[in-house]
Amino acid sequence: MAYVHPILGLLSVLLMCWVALNGLRSRHKARYALKARRLHHRVAPWIYLLWAITLAVGWASTTWIRSDIHAGSTKHFVAAWASLVVFGIAALLSLRVPQAPWARRIHPWFGIAGVVIALTLAALGMTLLP
Repeated sequence: MAYVHPILGLLSVLLMCWVALNGLRSRHKARYALKARRLHHRVAPWIYLLWAITLAVGWASTTWIRSDIHAGSTKHFVAAWASLVVFGIAALLSLRVPQAPWARRIHPWFGIAGVVIALTLAALGMTLLP
């Protein structure tokens, strides 16, 4: 049970990188861009939900299983919330992308920042493995 959160976290980070790659590919002028855009648009909300579930499972497993760590007291936990907020801002911006050119310009930067925070989060989590 203690490894459910790390496995979900690894899966989430890998899927986030894949979604981000599709988001970047969708900005290209090649013929694969439309397919990448549709895939990014369809899958990203589900990965965001998986990310939120992973955070909840991490909180629960820390509370129930790990008596040596206080839930919410680590940099790993702070980074998890930061990434969730940054990805949430990216999601809100994506709702404005069709109407607002400014949202189209800054949306990928929030996505990239979220992925960087997620990768940092994974590195911080490695030190917490049981």
